[in-house]
Amino acid sequence: YVPKAALEPVNSLWYSYHHGLQADEIVRQCQLSGEYGMKTVIIDDGWQTDDNSRGYAYCGDWEVATSKIPDMKKFVEDIHATGMKIMIWYSVCFMGKYAKNYDKYKDMLLGDKRYNGAFDVLDPRYKEVRDFLIGLYVNAVKDWNLDGLKLDFIDCFRLMDPSEEKDDRRDIESVEDATDVLMTDIMKALTAIKPDIMIEF
Repeated sequence: YVPKAALEPVNSLWYSYHHGLQADEIVRQCQLSGEYGMKTVIIDDGWQTDDNSRGYAYCGDWEVATSKIPDMKKFVEDIHATGMKIMIWYSVCFMGKYAKNYDKYKDMLLGDKRYNGAFDVLDPRYKEVRDFLIGLYVNAVKDWNLDGLKLDFIDCFRLMDPSEEKDDRRDIESVEDATDVLMTDIMKALTAIKPDIMIEF
């Protein structure tokens, strides 16, 4: 099922703002882009951090950077008032070294060393990881009345060390199967709240 709104023009702010997001300016852009037929805006990377270095070392807490968006619920209301729908971005699998959540999940990672130690990749084979991620998205949609989510980097869920030790805390042994369960359960949870929610994978 594809919601009607997912087939309409979308303005992704990554291409014009990168991390330089400011609530008032975004609302103004929604007013302007709506005149050109845009129906939805994607608030991309940057809403969750004051750091503008374009890295992922601060991903993992997903708390609003109030220096950019002082009140997310009001911000969403203001965008809706322009006639636009709103989606926000999450890097699903990344857990940054500077996130407050890092210590909690540091032994539930896939051990991917490609990213120079700035951030790691969560391991979806742990139910605790899947529940954490699903809870983030459910709460965001409920609390902020979002119309959709951009769920990025799910292709990074892959096992880099096939010789790793067994861990009885995992309830699924295959990373691919665990990723499928995670994404299926995300869709079930979110469509239960909003049947026409837009999800960009």
